[in-house]
Amino acid sequence: MFPIIYLSDTSRNISRHKKIKYVYLVSFSIPAHGLESSSCILFSTSSQNCRANEKYSYNLIVPRTTISKQKMTDLHDLCRFPDRPIEHNYLDNLKFYLKAGIPATYTIEEAYNYTNGIEDTEPSTTTTPLHLIFTHFPLDYSKKELEVVQEMVSTLFEYGAGWCLTDVNDETPGCILLRRNLGNTILYNQVVDAGVRAELLLRKVSEFDMEVIEDTDGLDHGTLGEAGREATSDDAVENLTTGSFEETSDQPQNIAEPQEYSYSDPSHNQDAYLKTKLQYKDGALVTKDQQDGVMMEWERDLMKLGCDSLFKGKYIATDEVDSEVNILNIGFGMGIIDGMISQKNPTKHYICEAHPDVLKKLKDDGWYKKPNVVILEGRWQEQLDKLLSSGKVYFNGIYYDTFSEHYQDMLELFDYVVGLMKPHGVFSFFNGLGADRQVIYEVYKKLVEIDLENYGLTCQFKEVEVPETTMKKGDTSVWDGIRKEYWSCPTFYHPEARFLDSSPMEISTLSNGLRVVTDSTPGHFSALGAYVNAGSRYETNQISGISHILDVMAWKSTHRRTGVQMMEDLARLGGNYMCGAQRESILYQSSVFNKDTEKMFECIAETIKEPKLSDAEFEEAKLTGAYELEELSYKHDMLLPEVLHEAAYSKKTLGMPIYGTLDSLQTNLCARC
Repeated sequence: MFPIIYLSDTSRNISRHKKIKYVYLVSFSIPAHGLESSSCILFSTSSQNCRANEKYSYNLIVPRTTISKQKMTDLHDLCRFPDRPIEHNYLDNLKFYLKAGIPATYTIEEAYNYTNGIEDTEPSTTTTPLHLIFTHFPLDYSKKELEVVQEMVSTLFEYGAGWCLTDVNDETPGCILLRRNLGNTILYNQVVDAGVRAELLLRKVSEFDMEVIEDTDGLDHGTLGEAGREATSDDAVENLTTGSFEETSDQPQNIAEPQEYSYSDPSHNQDAYLKTKLQYKDGALVTKDQQDGVMMEWERDLMKLGCDSLFKGKYIATDEVDSEVNILNIGFGMGIIDGMISQKNPTKHYICEAHPDVLKKLKDDGWYKKPNVVILEGRWQEQLDKLLSSGKVYFNGIYYDTFSEHYQDMLELFDYVVGLMKPHGVFSFFNGLGADRQVIYEVYKKLVEIDLENYGLTCQFKEVEVPETTMKKGDTSVWDGIRKEYWSCPTFYHPEARFLDSSPMEISTLSNGLRVVTDSTPGHFSALGAYVNAGSRYETNQISGISHILDVMAWKSTHRRTGVQMMEDLARLGGNYMCGAQRESILYQSSVFNKDTEKMFECIAETIKEPKLSDAEFEEAKLTGAYELEELSYKHDMLLPEVLHEAAYSKKTLGMPIYGTLDSLQTNLCARC
């Protein structure tokens, strides 16, 4: 089994109905410890061509397996749970079909075409095994049945099942669970967690700058080469990356395609928005020509929550108030929250606004004349940079509420927040991230928590019911006359972010003499590390480089697992792991979700205490060591420290080379190991 990584196209497939139908095994080079390739799963909208923007490309490999038509259909029948109770044989059969080569995203529409010999026709809907499982999961389930189905869902995700694919009813697997009142089960949590993992991974993969490979007819490979108020599920991945998946099929869709966004669309592009005329009317701020909702009166209660959160930042301690209270609001809009801030009379009230029509309203309404108000004209990316450089003002509260910006912009904003906010300050924003579909909204809620933690901020969410009129259609809806509603969730998650409290580090010693350093930080991830008192300074000429060889041989076979099993288990855990040999220690390090710390500790302990060190792995490590020694001569930044240490310590102790020598690697080291 390949270590599987799940990538998704999120909601471009959801709201724009661009159906991802094929799952490919993607292979690409990862030069580390002799590992020349790794594998992951990639979705495609077409069996012939999978294309993102021209910045990225991957070789796609489709495993060839002969699968009978009956097996293809049996997979879907299995997921309908024809027999009760649901026992472990369901899981066994599911694994059998997946190992036989049936994709975890194989749809009933594709099965129909395959069974009936229909070729060259792309199905217009994507009803996957996950859709079937969640549709037919019995509401009167037992605890044992839930456990079996939970394992089935985990297995499907391991094999690349899509958490956000939509069926004929325009429902994702998570949507089905919510409709059937199963949103409070572990099954729904699995879908949300899969979405979070997918988006974090897709963001990471998109950082690679890869050469475009043009699609070639006749070959079994393909190529992989923003809208409305904040980010909605229409552009959930596009907010996180610059890549985009384009529909290549010419087949008609069963559901009408929504209007595509262009570069000149003000709801999609910030530059286009700033050049677009705006109009204040009927308790709303809209784009004049397209009637996009920029801001609306129904948000007033949510703005009140934001204002209250900002002024919590004036308290240095429970009974101590800051002598100078400065508030920053990014995005004036209708001025709802700024009116509330003004009533609380802060020391300084900064308003950052870029749109000319909104700036005119600020002037017309007398905001420029208020003694404690400072208007920052222009985009916040430019204005906040000036404030940060000046070092003259810091804020008790920062609020963010712009139009036609995306989650990637928010990530950039976090840099400024930590630089401009006081230690006791509060950061908040209008949380409309993915709010046109609840499961996407839940995924973004977790993403925000994770990303803010990376900046040293902890975020608490308050659940608030939104006005019923936001959930209605027609004349009684707040969306009457608005081109596209930007909200469709029953609950608003109001965010309130503060700097993490620092806790004292603890050092303890176990009965076996092992010293443990513990530092508690709130969040979803835990960083684990084990330092071993070994390194090049403890080596002799005869075994020079042995520490580095152990580094190369980390995460391989142990007396409990084969090398393949170790790699598969690490892949399932996700996160990051590494080993590094230095002059005085060898570090085994990992970062994983909190729930997986125990399993990762087991992998680390086995790697350190019970390595098998097989002949094949040792020979592979020697080849890698020799290659790195040869490469070292071309990397002066790595070679210079080696030369300096060798001269300073007369080729002894700290002067011993970390990588060893070719002689010790090929002769002495081999004889002594």
